[in-house]
Amino acid sequence: MRWWKFLFLTSFRACKAGGTEPARFRTVERLDLAPLPLGRRAAYRRVLAVLKAEKRRFLVGGGLGVSAHLARVVGEDLTVYLAPDDAAAGLAALATAGFKVDADPGGGRARVAHGPHAVDVAWALPAPLGGRLDEAWFAHDARTRLLDLRVRVAPLEELLWLRLAGRGDAVVGDAVVEEILCRHGPRLDWGRLLGRLAGLEALVLAELFLLRHRHPEATRAAVPPWVLPALLARVNLRAAVPVEPAAH
Repeated sequence: MRWWKFLFLTSFRACKAGGTEPARFRTVERLDLAPLPLGRRAAYRRVLAVLKAEKRRFLVGGGLGVSAHLARVVGEDLTVYLAPDDAAAGLAALATAGFKVDADPGGGRARVAHGPHAVDVAWALPAPLGGRLDEAWFAHDARTRLLDLRVRVAPLEELLWLRLAGRGDAVVGDAVVEEILCRHGPRLDWGRLLGRLAGLEALVLAELFLLRHRHPEATRAAVPPWVLPALLARVNLRAAVPVEPAAH
């Protein structure tokens, strides 16, 4: 049975464990990519190898970035986050290596394809966030081996931020978010994470309240006691700000 059919079951088991066996930060264990088709693995490896050979600063993100932190495949897509100053040279190197590069410089993104397989390359944040990647992404990265290459993985706080922000308020109760919080909550940099999540406090509260309802003991262990009051204070502060009437 494929990995996605076990998503909710694995989330439940992680929460039931109360975060007692989290994967290590800074260095994460090697991810088994056997569930991915061979051609896709080869394309992914070639993209990473080209950027490594060019000594460009990049981070593994997307579904595989989250998967690396969780030590199991929860998403098969790969996003490579390039340091903004390395973006132009990195894309040029990939084009020289034979990849088809469809770049959107204004959006800070590119689609890099090799045959039927593609990788997203980004040096800016996706909508609705916007803005260039800052240095904190690279200061808090993790290290691992992926496809027999030593690579740096985007910080879990930033990947969690993108997952929540990109989803918006359409869905509450993401099994992957639950697993991240249950397994890694005690080790998350909550101060930095809440700074990233400014403006999304109500969504984060809904996620945490649902988690507490489903897994009360695990939530107490995973989420510091000051987090919920801090989020509530922010939501109340925003609600108290008067709305200026529209000009006519």
